[in-house]
Amino acid sequence: MQPTALGLLLLPICLCFAGNPVRLLQIAFVAAIFEAGAALTIGGSLGIPVAMVPGLMFLIFIVAQYLLGMRYPGERLVLWTALPLILLLGYALAGALLLPDAFQGQVLVRPQKPDPLNIGAPVPLQPDGSGRNQCLYLAMNVVVMVGGALFLSRRAIPYRKILAAYLLGGYAVVLLAAWQFVARTTGLFFPDDLLYSNPGLTLMIDSFGGIPRLNGPFSEASALANYLSGVVFCCLWLSIRGHRVMAPRLLLVLGVLTILASTSTTGIVTVVVGIPLILLFATGSVGRRNLGKVWVTVGLLAAALILLVGPVLVLAPKVVDAIGVVVEGTLAKTSSDSYADRSTQDSDAIVALLDTYGLGVGWGSFRSSSLLPGILANGGLIGLGLVLWFGFRVRRLARQPRSLPPAEAAADRRHEGWAAVDGFAPAVCGQVAAGLLAAPMLTSLSFFLQLACLLGAAARIRLDRGAAAPAPAPPPVRLRGLSGPAIPLSARSA
Repeated sequence: MQPTALGLLLLPICLCFAGNPVRLLQIAFVAAIFEAGAALTIGGSLGIPVAMVPGLMFLIFIVAQYLLGMRYPGERLVLWTALPLILLLGYALAGALLLPDAFQGQVLVRPQKPDPLNIGAPVPLQPDGSGRNQCLYLAMNVVVMVGGALFLSRRAIPYRKILAAYLLGGYAVVLLAAWQFVARTTGLFFPDDLLYSNPGLTLMIDSFGGIPRLNGPFSEASALANYLSGVVFCCLWLSIRGHRVMAPRLLLVLGVLTILASTSTTGIVTVVVGIPLILLFATGSVGRRNLGKVWVTVGLLAAALILLVGPVLVLAPKVVDAIGVVVEGTLAKTSSDSYADRSTQDSDAIVALLDTYGLGVGWGSFRSSSLLPGILANGGLIGLGLVLWFGFRVRRLARQPRSLPPAEAAADRRHEGWAAVDGFAPAVCGQVAAGLLAAPMLTSLSFFLQLACLLGAAARIRLDRGAAAPAPAPPPVRLRGLSGPAIPLSARSA
C-alpha cells in the first residue's frame, strides 16, 4: 500500500476536520472530481478513489455517533426511501456469490477486465470473483448514502454551503479542462502524473478529427461529460428557481462550453436534448410568477454563448472548420466502429439476461456500454425493478404537495433545504441521463453523496412541514346531565 501525491495532500486536510462532518462532506464533493486519481495504490494494480478518504471519515463519524447513542430524526423517512436500494445491495451480494456458479459456462459475458489477447469478444461466464470489487463499491456507496442522508436530516444543516462545495467542484473541473486544452495545443505544463494516478483505470486521451479531446481530471471524455451533465442540469434548475449559490448561471455557460469542447457525443446529446426538456418542464411546474425566470435564464445562456463564442469564430476561422469536424463526426457516430462495438456489448447484455431467465449473471460479471443493459445483465429484472422503485420513492419524498394553501406553500419554499433538493435532484437526473447513453454503471461516490444530500434535505423539509402544521382542535365534550350546546375543552379551561 503506497500513498500517492493526491493522497498525501488530502489526508492532512481531512485529519484537520475529522470532527467536522459537514466539512468532510464538502471536501468529499471537491475531491470526487479527481476520478482518474487515487489516494492509495495497492499492489500496483488497484487504486483507492480520492473521494473515499473524506467519505470514509464522514461515515466513521456517523457510526461513532450511533455507537454513542445518537439518533437522527429522519430515520424512518430515509430508511423507508432507501429500502429498495438496500434490497438491491443484498441481491447484488447474493447474486455475485451464487449466479456465476449456477450459470458457469452457459452464458457469454463481457468481463470487467477483458483478456488482452481476446479484446472485444465475449467469454463464457466463470466464477472467478470478478464481481467482488464492484460489490464492495456498491456496498460502500449505499452505506455512505444512507448514513449521509440520516445525518443531513438533522436541524441546522448548512445545505447551501454543501451545495456550494459541489458547484465549486464544477468550477474546478471547467478550469482543469481549459488548462488541459491550452496544454495540448501549446505544450504548456499539465499535471498528468498527479491527476492520473489510479492504476486500475484505463486512461483514454485521444483526438477527434485532429482536435484534442478533453477529459480533465477524469479517465475519458465521456466521464467528464457525465459529471458536467449533472452540473449543467443543476445550475439550470437553480437559475430557474432563483437560488443564488456560486453564480449558477455563469457555471451553466462554462459547463455547456466545456461539454461541447470535449467533443463527447454523450455530453453533447445529453445537453442538446436535456436542456430543452428541462425548460419545457419548467414552464408548467414553476408557476406563472417564476415563469419569467425561465426566459431570463434562456436569454442569458444564449447571450453568453454568443458573446463568448462569436469573437472566437471571427478571430480564428479555423475554429469553424474544427466545429464542422466535430458536428460531422457526432452525426456519423452511429456508423462508426466504436458505436457498433458498444451496441454489440449492449445486445450481448440483453442476451445474457434472457439466458439467465431474467436473474442476471451476478453483480459485476458483465461490463456493458450503457447503464440500462448493465443493470439488466448484472442485476436482472429484479435489480431493474428495485432501481425504479427507489426512484419512485425518492420522487415521492422530494416533491412539494400541491394541496398546501398558497401561504403555506410559499413558506415551505423558503426552507433552506429546497436549495439542496433543487440542486441535487437535477444533478442526479443529469448523470443518470448521460449514463443511459454511455456508462456501464454509476459507481462514483459523488453521485451517491448527491443522493444523500437529496434524501436528507427532503426528509428535513418533510419533518419541518409536519411540525409547522397546526394541531387539530380537540373534539367537543358534552357534560352528562347538562343541556345546551357542547363546549370544547379549550373553552372550558379558559
